[in-house]
Amino acid sequence: MNITLTIDDKYKAAFIAFIKTLSYVKIKEEQEISISEKDKELVKERIKNTKREELLDWDEVKDNFKLD
Repeated sequence: MNITLTIDDKYKAAFIAFIKTLSYVKIKEEQEISISEKDKELVKERIKNTKREELLDWDEVKDNFKLD
């Protein structure tokens, strides 16, 4: 079972410390990413101006990324 909690920043450290004491709980922290409307428009404009033949197929390139 997965449960999603929203914790106020001022209580986050204490809550995480407590949860880590519970052997039966696993923590997977996710960060919320915020993208400004200006940046979204910039990306849309770049996509619109990209020539189709310049694009690469995601299935062919996705495994080439090195995420450290």
